[in-house]
Amino acid sequence: MPDIQNPFTRKQVSEWQRLREVYAAEADKAFQKVAALDKALEAASAFFGTEGISAPKRPAEADEGKAEATLVDAIDALLMAMPEPLSHKEIRKLLPKYGFSAERLKRSPNYYYTALNRLMAREENPVQKSEKKKFWIKKSETVDDIFA
Repeated sequence: MPDIQNPFTRKQVSEWQRLREVYAAEADKAFQKVAALDKALEAASAFFGTEGISAPKRPAEADEGKAEATLVDAIDALLMAMPEPLSHKEIRKLLPKYGFSAERLKRSPNYYYTALNRLMAREENPVQKSEKKKFWIKKSETVDDIFA
């Protein structure tokens, strides 16, 4: 963990930015590995039943009484709820309504882009991006949609 002291130097800030990028890349790889293991456990449960073969809940799922959503969760919920694509500015403006404080967004503005990239890279319901840099999630068809 970096030693945070005042006054900051450009060299310290550069090093912290580099470390943040390294840790974010490691986190992305870990999330991909967890997703692959979850799929393997799901497949195994078809052969052996669900007893003893279930994926442990992720921290976000285990702590449902959590006061504030993660940025990824908040963007996901926001885009799922919106019928029209949203710009970066519109997403940032609406995030507090979906459990992510504007203050946290101001403290780490680059994490917004990391979270959005994670959502665009996921396999299930990925975030789509238009040429005009508007974002949306293509909703899966429901039975009601098919027979409407």
